[in-house]
Amino acid sequence: MKKDYPWRKLYEAAMIELEPKKLQERIEAAQAALQQRTQELLVADDRDGSALEERLAIADAVHSLRTLQKVELGSFGEIGNRRSGAHPAEDA
Repeated sequence: MKKDYPWRKLYEAAMIELEPKKLQERIEAAQAALQQRTQELLVADDRDGSALEERLAIADAVHSLRTLQKVELGSFGEIGNRRSGAHPAEDA
């Protein structure tokens, strides 16, 4: 069962975004939320280790967002059309 972490909605919005022009914005918003939550967890009292599950979920989310960004936007930040099925050469 997925927990309702404070950053999850932004992460999921990025993962399902189909419009390439909005994708980068959603990725950046999710990354910012993940970074903020990571900082909060670093200073939180976690003597019982209860935050470990969320830390692992954050690590997975960060990796997934980086992969999405690389695949969909390319290594140079170019907006691709892979999700829509179009090929970059067809747009020229």
